[in-house]
Amino acid sequence: MVIRRMANEIPNWLAGKIAKIREAVAETGEVAAEGGKQATRAFVATRGTVKSGKQGRIDTGKMLDRVDGKSERITEDETRAEFGWYDGKNGPEWFQEFGFNHRNGSVVEGMYA
Repeated sequence: MVIRRMANEIPNWLAGKIAKIREAVAETGEVAAEGGKQATRAFVATRGTVKSGKQGRIDTGKMLDRVDGKSERITEDETRAEFGWYDGKNGPEWFQEFGFNHRNGSVVEGMYA
C-alpha cells in the first residue's frame, strides 16, 4: 500500500522539480543579460584610448545609453540572453568596439566591451 502510494506521488514530485529547474533557467538568463549589460557599460566607461587620454569613451553618452540586455524564453527548456549593441543600428560603437584606422591616419584601438 505504502509503495503504491509513493509510486503515485513520484510523478508529481518529479514534475515539481522540473518546473523549478525551468524557472531557474529563465532567471539565469535574466541575470546573465543584466550582468552582461552592466559589464559592457563599465567597459565603455573605463576603456579609453591612449590618444584621447580619457578614462572611458563617453563624450555624449549615446554609446553608453545604447547598451542593452534582454532575456528571451525560447522554449520551456531554453532561454537566450543577449547584451551589447544588437538593435540592428550600426552606429559608431561598432567602430569603437573593434578599432579602426581613422581617415587622418591614426589608429583607434578597439575597446572590446
